[in-house]
Amino acid sequence: MSNELPNYKLILAGSLGVGKTTIYDVVKKHWPEGRGEASKWTHCVELDNERVKVTLWDTTKMESHGVKCMTRNYFSNSDGVILVCNQSKLTSLQDLIGWIQAVNENSYVSTPVFALWCNAVDQYSGVEVTDELLESFVKEHSVCLSTKLPDMKETVVKSYRQLIEVVHLSSAFGRQAGVVVDCGAKVCCPPLPKDQSKQSDRGGNQWCTCS
Repeated sequence: MSNELPNYKLILAGSLGVGKTTIYDVVKKHWPEGRGEASKWTHCVELDNERVKVTLWDTTKMESHGVKCMTRNYFSNSDGVILVCNQSKLTSLQDLIGWIQAVNENSYVSTPVFALWCNAVDQYSGVEVTDELLESFVKEHSVCLSTKLPDMKETVVKSYRQLIEVVHLSSAFGRQAGVVVDCGAKVCCPPLPKDQSKQSDRGGNQWCTCS
């Protein structure tokens, strides 16, 4: 029996200046025992019943000339994609469509898990990306998880861990697009069917870890 840990690749995606590298630095600080470089950080995460290995990739400003300038290697074999936008810039949400297309064309994984993280730290620049726009984007582009980031620490760590859990759970099962639901912490995923418990649904296409 192999002792090799499940190994997942997560990538950050989004326009320049939306907060991707800040997210990357938060992950490195929270899991300092990892190893890597400026663009990749490999570390282990303890889930409820298992330990998994995760490598998070950052764009390191390669996206400054557009998503088409990103190398195919960046997208290949991605198990999870963190789509990052800024609530004060509508174009940052619109630009994510190109990133989703690039992932689908180059990931070589049939259905990577997409998570949409909206940077809501800056409260003084106005809100162009409303909750309604986020919900519409989630439904239209098969996003599994949707998160608003009122801070760049606790919410990032919680959302990151949740994404890993969903990637791990869904690696052996199908993945299904979700809808945004109000779960207090604003870290949301597909709602659990009313006739199933959280435990009995962990092998299916829908689950909710928000409650």
